[in-house]
Amino acid sequence: MKNVLAPVATVILLATVMVFNSCKNREEDPTVGFSKEIQKIVPQSIVNDLRAKGMTINEGKVPPTLEGAFRANPYELLSPTGPEDVWAKGKIITAYRYLFSQQTADGKEVKIDYKSENGVDVGSGLGAFISGYGNKFTVFAEVKGRHENVDYTNLIVISGEVTPKGIADLQHSLYLTQKSEGPGRGVLIPVNTGRIWIDKDKLAEKISNYRIGVTEKSSDGETHSSVSNQ
Repeated sequence: MKNVLAPVATVILLATVMVFNSCKNREEDPTVGFSKEIQKIVPQSIVNDLRAKGMTINEGKVPPTLEGAFRANPYELLSPTGPEDVWAKGKIITAYRYLFSQQTADGKEVKIDYKSENGVDVGSGLGAFISGYGNKFTVFAEVKGRHENVDYTNLIVISGEVTPKGIADLQHSLYLTQKSEGPGRGVLIPVNTGRIWIDKDKLAEKISNYRIGVTEKSSDGETHSSVSNQ
């Protein structure tokens, strides 16, 4: 009996080791997956939804260095919130500027500032988590705000590829995850929807100054809020 069981036990042991090593290799692969911090604020359902709408989400746990100011222009709508969105795919709005700073030593966190050049949409000092590998990255920031007496939670997602001239293929999504009841509720975009914006010429150029001088302000008169349905 012992002679029969010994080979069986060996096979089981080898199979267990192989499964363990396979799982371990997947966990250690730096090119796939997201950090625990990202998974806490970004459910897989949102990742899937954004990808289905054309957003590039770069996985990985060794993101590139992300530092400096960049200008995205022309700024084009890739994906509206849905068929009832007042804005259609292809709409061009005022240029946007981005500033990335204070990336942590492990590279997994960074601060984001962004603004439209007409001064209407502004995000300042937002703490964000980064995924990515090589020169490609995606940053995620959860933002809580208030608009027309309605509290909301908004997920900001920015993707691209770091190059010597700037950020290639920059994409910026504003995804509403929660909003409270109130008279102004209908002014905001629906929950679990978002718009995806891109730099139409596929390069957000590196700039020396994030600040906008009076002579630099965009002539585009359109105004909007990142969560507004108008």
